[in-house]
Amino acid sequence: MAIRRVRRKKRTAENTKKIEHFLVPKHELLKEDETKKVLEKYGIGKDQLPKIRSDDPAIQHLEVKKGDVIRIARKEDHIDNTYYRVVV
Repeated sequence: MAIRRVRRKKRTAENTKKIEHFLVPKHELLKEDETKKVLEKYGIGKDQLPKIRSDDPAIQHLEVKKGDVIRIARKEDHIDNTYYRVVV
């Protein structure tokens, strides 16, 4: 069986457009002071947050770097839920 190689596309303005679809929740990059408040509120460190890859299509338009924290606002059954992820 032959080995297949996968090529990644380079990031360009065209392929890093913000995804606007009703099924994709709002993703927002937190500032350092906001990140500290969230971590203190929950009494955790960044290493304890769930992870999100930097090449995730939902956050490509945010120009994130490793260690950044993302706030995800979801609306489920008329209830607003907030989730946090650390970029890896």
